[in-house]
Amino acid sequence: MVQKYQICQIALLNPVLEVLENNGVDSKKLVKKSTLRYFDLEQEQHYAPLEVVYDFFAKIKTHFPNGFLRPYDLAYFKLSNLGSFGRYLTKLPTLYSVLHQFVMYKSIFQTNLNCNLSIYQDTVKFDFSYLDEPTTGRKIGENIFMAILLQLFRTYTNKNWVPDEIHIPYNNYGEIKSMVIGKKCRLITNQNTFAFVFPREILRKATKIRIQFTNQSLPNVPAKSISDTIEEILKSYKSGYIPSLSNVAQHFNVSESSIKRSLKSENTKFSKILEKILYQKSIDLLTGSNLSITLISEFLGYSDSPNFIRSFKKWSSSTPGQFRDSYILTSIDN
Repeated sequence: MVQKYQICQIALLNPVLEVLENNGVDSKKLVKKSTLRYFDLEQEQHYAPLEVVYDFFAKIKTHFPNGFLRPYDLAYFKLSNLGSFGRYLTKLPTLYSVLHQFVMYKSIFQTNLNCNLSIYQDTVKFDFSYLDEPTTGRKIGENIFMAILLQLFRTYTNKNWVPDEIHIPYNNYGEIKSMVIGKKCRLITNQNTFAFVFPREILRKATKIRIQFTNQSLPNVPAKSISDTIEEILKSYKSGYIPSLSNVAQHFNVSESSIKRSLKSENTKFSKILEKILYQKSIDLLTGSNLSITLISEFLGYSDSPNFIRSFKKWSSSTPGQFRDSYILTSIDN
């Protein structure tokens, strides 16, 4: 059974927004026309439901009826533009080490992604596929991931590199042909997965950039439980917006009852997760800012401060003001 609650890291949108602006499209205006408008795009380590991202990608299609990505746009899809995981990958010494991390941590960028690296004597095959059904939005997402891979390989080889073969699981080339136009690359359709096939010797290619491993840490992988996924998404909504169960169900394109059943199977409820997020955000604001109680309540999305005060007192048995005063006194004593 395909997992219904697939999510995508906000960082994956960074190069997409740059490409839009470079091609004269107002990306902010386009975001406002999609359900992506409810999410905080400034927090690149956060996530949005894939259905929301696909909705945005489908809006892109209306501006680029003949294809979204052109060869000169590929430069935007370098790893350093892809958030903390992308920057982590740029610090790895060889192409093999990067591809290995893609396979190990394939769910960091998007949880519906499956990657494999296979070596057959002197030939290597890096393939990827998706766990959900093909849609207009997903197909644009596939092209974006293909652009990321091309830029990755070119970082370790040269700016014009192409694989010996590109495998495509459709009966046509789509936008992929435009990415390698004029290059000696065999495109093979009707395959089981997308894939790059290339000589094994390329795996040993090292980046020309000097690598510094100081403070290099492994990336955080999204949790697989439904409750953790819902919590991850609730953290990602814009400040001042408190999503309802109906909102979240719509953004995942599932029914409210489906979310309730899934969370019940993990012994929790939507309201419990939402309160946990709001409580943690309120603690962070009370202890890490000088905002008034009124402004904090607005920041969190409450209609007025009395509602926020009642909620906070239910969570902590004290008012926000009492909690802040106690925190300040404790800090002074320490």
